[in-house]
Amino acid sequence: MGEEVKKPAPAKKPRVVLAAIVVVLLVIIGGLAYYFVSQAGKEKSTLVFYAATNVLSLDPMDAYDTMSFIPIQNIYDTLVAYPGEDIGNYTGGLASSWTTSPNGLYYNFTLRQDVLFSNGNKFNATDVKFSIDRTLEMDSPDTGVAWILSQDVDETSCTIIDEYHVSIKLTHPYAGFLATIAQPFPLGIVDKEYTEAEYSTADPYAHDFMKSNPMGTGPYKLVKWTPNVETILKRNEDYWGGWEGNHVDKVIIKEITEASTRVAALKSGDADIAEIPYTNIQDVQGNPDIIIDPVKTFQLEMVAMCVDTTRAGHEFMHNESVRQAFSWAFDCANTSTLYYG
Repeated sequence: MGEEVKKPAPAKKPRVVLAAIVVVLLVIIGGLAYYFVSQAGKEKSTLVFYAATNVLSLDPMDAYDTMSFIPIQNIYDTLVAYPGEDIGNYTGGLASSWTTSPNGLYYNFTLRQDVLFSNGNKFNATDVKFSIDRTLEMDSPDTGVAWILSQDVDETSCTIIDEYHVSIKLTHPYAGFLATIAQPFPLGIVDKEYTEAEYSTADPYAHDFMKSNPMGTGPYKLVKWTPNVETILKRNEDYWGGWEGNHVDKVIIKEITEASTRVAALKSGDADIAEIPYTNIQDVQGNPDIIIDPVKTFQLEMVAMCVDTTRAGHEFMHNESVRQAFSWAFDCANTSTLYYG
């Protein structure tokens, strides 16, 4: 392996991931043009979130959309995580601690020994290696989300040292490695025994099965998912992080595309949290029972020009003046751009 694996002292357990907190982080990451709005002053055992878009998959190695992030973040854990909203630092997830080799190629992880999947199966190093290998080998045909991991990891990267220690050798030093595994896309750790049992010729890598049958170690587990309607989660009593504090027992995510319906649900109290477009803020402003939290968002757009002159009908791209005209037509002065090549 080339580097000695050290075994540092375990880190403290993080707090339970609250669905409401996940929503805030999600919107910041996803860049949605919405306000985050919630009912104030209520302590409930069930949290109801009215979302603007639909959950597409509950498999962390398949999903690549903003809405799927919410249930997946609560069902699955990652090796490392972010401490709250601080995305400049990392804290232990399923890995209690880790070390990095001086050359930046080896990451050696010490895993927690008190973790169960929500079906009662015990978590260990085989689940980590299986999750890495499945992500890369399956390379989701629907989303291609595996590219996030395959930037610097391949099928030979993960080595099991013992039941609770793994080493990951990068294909090249990459300072962003921890960032790529700190969110559950695409490396939420899955149960090897549970997932592999569903492998078949008809469904290689249990691709279709895992979309709607998740099995993780996170604070919540799936009760029911009705595509385009709702997702229901309940607390995982065996969650390794514990349940101290004020946490909800049940989370209901309703997928409501009509903004006026989300506003009405919020005003009536049917929704505890709702995504509200800027244009509807006036409908809830001034209500003492509603907290309006303007979301800090960013929007990333990529404009690409195909200059492949071998394609049929693309002969005009041979003309340098045509390519220059396209460049001049773009409003570079008012757009932050990156140019490659």
